Amino acid sequence: MICDDHEITDDWNINRKWRDSVRNSVSGAQIIVNGLIVYWAFQGWGNDPDSFNDDFIESIKSYLDLKKQKSLFHFDKTAEFSNLIYDSGVNKIDKTGLLEDRIWNYKKWTYVAPTYPFSVFLDCRTQREFVNPDGPPVLLNDETLAYIKSEVYHSGYKRGDPLVIISPTPVFGFEHDESLQRFLTSISGSYKWDLETWGANKMGFINFLTFVSNTFSPDYCIILSGDVHYAFTMKAKFDQFNNGDHLKQSSRDLGNNIPILSSMPVAQLTASPLRSNSLTRRKLAIMVLNLVHKIIITRKTVSRTGLIDASYNPGYNNHGTSKELKEVN
Repeated sequence: MICDDHEITDDWNINRKWRDSVRNSVSGAQIIVNGLIVYWAFQGWGNDPDSFNDDFIESIKSYLDLKKQKSLFHFDKTAEFSNLIYDSGVNKIDKTGLLEDRIWNYKKWTYVAPTYPFSVFLDCRTQREFVNPDGPPVLLNDETLAYIKSEVYHSGYKRGDPLVIISPTPVFGFEHDESLQRFLTSISGSYKWDLETWGANKMGFINFLTFVSNTFSPDYCIILSGDVHYAFTMKAKFDQFNNGDHLKQSSRDLGNNIPILSSMPVAQLTASPLRSNSLTRRKLAIMVLNLVHKIIITRKTVSRTGLIDASYNPGYNNHGTSKELKEVN
């Protein structure tokens, strides 16, 4: 069972402003922690029991016990009950903040399933990195990528083996729809239009693909995703090149003479229920998306032939390389 936004609320942690506002709210912080505890008890614990040690489980039990005491204290402020709350002058209720921090900041909701090929289930909600208050987030920070590396190899993965990645939202988005989404966001903000796709933050997008390619070098990579309320398939190839004079030239001039450092083939399957079962509405939506894409939106940075500057990947790029993403279809 994968951890995603509806474990808590729609568009959970969509940007820094949302996250900070909820985190600094007493009720908001408690709602998030309660949701994470429920996810842990009914889903997360069963995914990988060994990733939750006794200390973490005891923290959850202590938190729930203290919240129960606090709730009862508001209804029964007798001296007898007060002795349960106060121990040698130390207010136990104050400890709930420390326990909330621990549960809120827990980093091990990503897990590896012992299939063949190994399946990595990504938590792209709790370990985001926010570049600015309103902008689209990096869906996985460097600390979480390091944890993924440790868990995958600890599970017995051999470098070069195929790899299955389950991402709540497509790593390779449906370009027509995402182009429209970016355009509308520029007018009325990211929250209204759910701008939290992988491609919306190019740094995080390239970091993740480079991390997978350099860390695991899979013979091929399969990505399974949903979330977007429509279905499509995608084939792609992620190439990395040696730095050199060719960076000063366009890829069209270079033709097929670019020295490839490494190449990772990817296939992505995205399946999710449509918002409407009306065939007329679906046809109209497709027509509008195509029209907007042709008239208003132009493809940027990541394209069939575009070179991507190495500066997009400060954390996982080998020195002296640049990257190109080739969409096959």
